[in-house]
Amino acid sequence: MKNRKIVMYLPHRGDPDKGELISADLLPLELMQIAGPALQRGWKVELVDALIEERPLERVLAACDDAAVFCSSCILGYQVFDGVSVSNAVRERFPHLPIWWGGWFPSAVPELFLQGAAADAVCMGQGEIVFGEMLDALESRQPLDAIKGLALLRDEHVIFTPRQPVVGFESFPICPFETIDLQRYYAEQRRQCAIESSPNGRGIRHRFPDPPGKSAYPAISYHSSFGCPEPCTFCNSPGVTERRWKMLPAEALLDHVQSIMQKDPFTGLRFQDANFGVSEKRTNAFCKGLLERGVRITWHTTIEIKQINQYSDETMDLLRDSGLYIVTTGVETASWEMQQSIGKRIKPGEALKAVTRMDERGIVAGCSYIIGFPGESEDSMRQTLAEARAIKSAFKHASVDVFPYRPIPGAALWQDALDKGYQPPTTAADWGRMFEYKVDSWKGAIPAGVHHDWSVFNFLAPWADGHVKCNPVVKRLLQGSARWRMRTGNFQLPLEFKVYHRARQLLDRLWSAPTAAG
Repeated sequence: MKNRKIVMYLPHRGDPDKGELISADLLPLELMQIAGPALQRGWKVELVDALIEERPLERVLAACDDAAVFCSSCILGYQVFDGVSVSNAVRERFPHLPIWWGGWFPSAVPELFLQGAAADAVCMGQGEIVFGEMLDALESRQPLDAIKGLALLRDEHVIFTPRQPVVGFESFPICPFETIDLQRYYAEQRRQCAIESSPNGRGIRHRFPDPPGKSAYPAISYHSSFGCPEPCTFCNSPGVTERRWKMLPAEALLDHVQSIMQKDPFTGLRFQDANFGVSEKRTNAFCKGLLERGVRITWHTTIEIKQINQYSDETMDLLRDSGLYIVTTGVETASWEMQQSIGKRIKPGEALKAVTRMDERGIVAGCSYIIGFPGESEDSMRQTLAEARAIKSAFKHASVDVFPYRPIPGAALWQDALDKGYQPPTTAADWGRMFEYKVDSWKGAIPAGVHHDWSVFNFLAPWADGHVKCNPVVKRLLQGSARWRMRTGNFQLPLEFKVYHRARQLLDRLWSAPTAAG
């Protein structure tokens, strides 16, 4: 084959037209991961990441001029809109260039991409083996129909080939970090930190904070496992991964992390695993390895509430001593009835116990909750808001988010949501335009009174955590007020904040008013 070049594009995670900045330690891991089998076969890979490109569409179109295939991947959110737009632009410029898609959202609704995003094929689920076989077929000019794990469009109908079995990390090359220039990401991280720390700087979405007295940047992200054994009915992971969990062993993980650090030194490591902590033995070995090898970093990961409670004190101490700073964990609901309904089954008191174990060791528990599940009662939602307030008020090292339930295609609750009146978008582009977790777009799912308290909770949270920039004296007063409201649940008439914002608006108008020429 004359042209043995692959162009990979990771779409924008945030809308650049709105000035949204996404933390630059979030590397294009989903595409880097499948680049391994391509490089192993002698293909050239050009990876374009919208996060660090000034004109990503121009870069993609220029790169596709001598390419054999264009590939993209996305999760639910703005990535869908941007990815579809770029994919269609590629098809318009290069009508005969094969276009392949993968990722969590395309795996759940491949028909949207085959029929609306100029895709010729969608890889369903784990793509490392499938992608290599697709390249072999392309090179030998064979159809893709015999390859497992694909959705294809044939005679205007979507067909599915048999599922590709989930395989372990030993079955494909380790993630090739040489496909990206880490120094470009480090430079963008420095730029973002300067923006955020400036007097009127805006926040960087998904950026994890530095621990006290340390720096978490420059930083990288990493996938060390695939899948999740949890049966959560609101998530599409059980359908995509069949509840299988495959991981890179601790020693291999440590070797690779250390080799990356030697070439491009970093101080922060963020695991993008769906569920890093399934195996306590592996977690323990990873922590011990960091300490024994003298790898001094700040790291963040995902561990379930039940696993935190099952870990021994030795493992918990190793997590702290090895530099773990933030654990992201999904509590989802404070109602035992809802816990059973969604398959999570975190028993009453377990969340508080796990947060206590982390807080005692200075580890930040990043807890997320959901309200508005299909058929959820108002009392259940209020239980969740009350527990979220309690955790935020009682624990110094805790961060809490409460999100509205969003129906996700491929999840067990999807049909239940449709039956209860949810009207989903009909195109991939529309899915990308509408998704924002802090906005309740499923009208009527959350009662008005709960919606009010949830909105006030979201407003008070950054004040309570001290993340709002303003005059130090005013900040202390309003932070104290926010914490009092969180502690007592008094969300009525937060007049002190209304007065502050009216004063800020007045001052802004005065400062921006034109002055007479002297």
